[in-house]
Amino acid sequence: MAAVFAALFWVLCISTVYLPEWLHRTGLDTAQVALVLACATWLKVPLTLAAGYTADQLGRRKAVLIVGSGVVMLGFPLLFVVNGYYWLCLLWAVVGALTSTMVPLADSISVTAVRREGLTYGRMRMWGSLSFLLASMLGGLIIRHYGNNAVVWLLCGGALALFLCVLLLPDYNSRRPMQPDLSLFPVLKIPGFVVFLLVAATLMASHAALYSLSTVHWAAVGISLPVIGMLWATGVVAEIIIFFISARVIGKFSPWSLLFIAGVVGLVRWSLTAVVVDVVLLFCIQSLHAITFTFTQLAVVNFIARKVPEEMTSSAQTIYDSCALGLIFGLALYVSGLLSKVDISFSFWAMAMMSGGGGLVAVYFAWRE
Repeated sequence: MAAVFAALFWVLCISTVYLPEWLHRTGLDTAQVALVLACATWLKVPLTLAAGYTADQLGRRKAVLIVGSGVVMLGFPLLFVVNGYYWLCLLWAVVGALTSTMVPLADSISVTAVRREGLTYGRMRMWGSLSFLLASMLGGLIIRHYGNNAVVWLLCGGALALFLCVLLLPDYNSRRPMQPDLSLFPVLKIPGFVVFLLVAATLMASHAALYSLSTVHWAAVGISLPVIGMLWATGVVAEIIIFFISARVIGKFSPWSLLFIAGVVGLVRWSLTAVVVDVVLLFCIQSLHAITFTFTQLAVVNFIARKVPEEMTSSAQTIYDSCALGLIFGLALYVSGLLSKVDISFSFWAMAMMSGGGGLVAVYFAWRE
């Protein structure tokens, strides 16, 4: 599981941190870059839901991961030959959506490992963060030395490693495949799941402007790609620390409390990101990723482990992911792209409003608990 997370988050790092600037250098403006990325988040909604539901119905999560990672491995080299804005939208819609779909499926297998083997989720997941850290630091140096197309080579290498690592996964078949239900997703009937899902998804989607526009924005104000890579690395280091002590965090805070804290810190983080361009201060701001991202992720995993039966975990993870990094995230990407045409700071102010709204809802349910 650690190896899968490491390979997967190498690909996610390169595509998140450096692909937007690669797209920008091909001639796309910031709004077009945001829309290319949004196409993937919108298509991932049906793809992720279908993958999670299929995995639970068949009880074969590894098989679904093998198919998805295989298509991703074959799709990335096409970036070398595809030209034009609309073709890039189409290609990234498929490849980007499938790459993101791997995350909730991997999470569902890791949750099963937690239940059956008594493992700690954070200790597995932190290897993904370490890989993200390594990719963010090395990526800028490699791209600066070898040129813009090094981005695609780094993606191709990571996708190959991901496919090979997935082949080595334990085949955690469900002990009891999910029984057919008249409703498409029986997990939605679990009390409190839908509200929790929407709040967590809103807080996770508040990172949209960071993922789509921050590299372009920081490069435009004169920050070099290696330094930008270090800015991303700072957030990941803080994330790794929290994942390492995740058992203590989960033991101290309820899922709703974790979401409330993430919402408040997110309000502060995105408000500061909107106005700060000083590198030293940006490093401090990026360290808040430990709370805005990691607390939200731990809240979701803990809630699913507590409330969702094992045979429904893939559906639960993929429904959340479809909202957090799909439907709501895609809408946030589109809005932030439009706002960036006026002033890129407006995009981050919008993310601050999302975090504040999610925090308000979370504090109500935390208080009820």
